[in-house]
Amino acid sequence: MKLCSLCSRIRSIRVKQELDYYEDLCAECRKKELLLRQVKGVKKERLKLV
Repeated sequence: MKLCSLCSRIRSIRVKQELDYYEDLCAECRKKELLLRQVKGVKKERLKLV
């Protein structure tokens, strides 16, 4: 059983196209993280470095 690293809920391992950083997150936290990064002006090129 895999837990989300942010909220500790059980996460699904459905999404494999995401980057390693997001694989530890459940769908909800992943959405929040992606939104936060977009709002902060962090572009996709930057996400590849994480």
